[in-house]
Amino acid sequence: MRGGTPTTIRPDVFILSGIYDDLYLACREDSPPLCTSAGKRKLLYPAIAAAAGRIPTILSPQPRGRHGPSAQPARNLVFAGLPQKFCRASGLRKIRILRDMVHYAKHVYQHTTNGALVVVDNYELIYAAALCYCRLRGRRFTVVIDYEDGKHLIDRGVMRLLSSLAELLIKPMVKGAILATPTLAKRLPSSVPHVVVPGILNDDIPAQRTPLPDEPIHLLYSGSLDKERGIPLLLDFLKSSLIPPRVVVEVTGQGNYMAELEFIA
Repeated sequence: MRGGTPTTIRPDVFILSGIYDDLYLACREDSPPLCTSAGKRKLLYPAIAAAAGRIPTILSPQPRGRHGPSAQPARNLVFAGLPQKFCRASGLRKIRILRDMVHYAKHVYQHTTNGALVVVDNYELIYAAALCYCRLRGRRFTVVIDYEDGKHLIDRGVMRLLSSLAELLIKPMVKGAILATPTLAKRLPSSVPHVVVPGILNDDIPAQRTPLPDEPIHLLYSGSLDKERGIPLLLDFLKSSLIPPRVVVEVTGQGNYMAELEFIA
């Protein structure tokens, strides 16, 4: 109470995400891959801060370097003006993944608080393990899924099994969702409230006119050129004979598949 008026207590906010930028890459000597999804998060995470009325803390695992696994100390950095805490990473080759899942689960438990709002970056097994560990230790918070893509739907083999397990574990905890596209809502329970945050798109974009006869039809992909965005599916399409003669496909962005797209172009 303040002056007889009830005040709203805003919960602490935490974001579970493996996001990183050039500031983080400068700390590593084993060359982790470029994180191509950092662009939208630099807009989305401050927006979450503004909506929540609290400064979120980003809790992150450390990516594996391209020159082989190496032990990494815990790091405190800043991403998009928000505090970001990386857990330590193991350098043991054959059990590194399991060790890092344990490190990250303890990291999340150590830094979160009861009653907090926890935003989870997609269905990933390392986040599922951390949430389950916190619950077993008695930590209670509200989980919101930041559902940016269907990466777990296009994974194959063992990765598909792991992604499906992550979805199975996280989905029952989800109380709200941030979606990159309305179609992702179909994979959530109907009772879960959600908001669509499509990135560069606006609601007031004018409808396109009908193309004239024999006029080229332009299809645009603009985004990260990585597996998580389904670029291998786009490559399969571009290599096929399915593209109609009048269609021109335009691609913008950067990422791991740049060379293959340039070759096809």
